[in-house]
Amino acid sequence: MPPSVVAVNSIPAPDSNTSDVTAIWSQNTACLIYGIRSELDQYALVLAHRCSRLVLGGPNDEAFHRHRFFAMGLKLFSCQEITHSPWIAEVWNENAKDGNTDWKQRHRHFVVATKESTVDVLCESLTLVRTSHSFPDLVREAAGLCGLS
Repeated sequence: MPPSVVAVNSIPAPDSNTSDVTAIWSQNTACLIYGIRSELDQYALVLAHRCSRLVLGGPNDEAFHRHRFFAMGLKLFSCQEITHSPWIAEVWNENAKDGNTDWKQRHRHFVVATKESTVDVLCESLTLVRTSHSFPDLVREAAGLCGLS
């Protein structure tokens, strides 16, 4: 099947003024923290379960049209999944173990696009842990989820 972009409505969209994403990653658990659209300053803590790959950085909003999967319909200030992503097969081929084909079926490709950075995540699931007005509280919680506290 060809790749396609699907909005992940269960994850809050980043605010258009959110400058960046904070990522905490240890072993196979990653957490993302970013500002979300709301009347008050609020942040989302998102958990990437069984994370195999996380790419954090550009492109920013001015160069987003250069994202590798932009032509598939990626949008800024959103959380999306690329179904049937070729990135999954590429990573699997880099790390393939004989007979471990279920790895490809279990992994999914998510993209969180903010003003100053884009995060591509390869994991089994992406879930909202909670939202909060306290960024430091979410950082502490993320460290705990990743086994770092």
